[in-house]
Amino acid sequence: MCKPTITREEFVKSYAKQSRLTIEQLDAMSLVAIRCDCDYESCQGWQMSSTMFNRTIPALEIDPISRARLKQFGFVKQGGNDET
Repeated sequence: MCKPTITREEFVKSYAKQSRLTIEQLDAMSLVAIRCDCDYESCQGWQMSSTMFNRTIPALEIDPISRARLKQFGFVKQGGNDET
């Protein structure tokens, strides 16, 4: 297991910023930081994981680029009405 090089809070803030999401939006998507068990030298010791499976999140008021990214990973329904 990787030894954390930053705190969980620092990792979540960094992840949110890089994803162009807020921490509240990560929470709404049921994403949480958990300890990582990879062997990569550059690993900061954390990874984001979903606490929900096969769930579509409600529409979030986010920019179109982030919405497209969420669609790509299945957090927003493809086609039709994106609001469900």
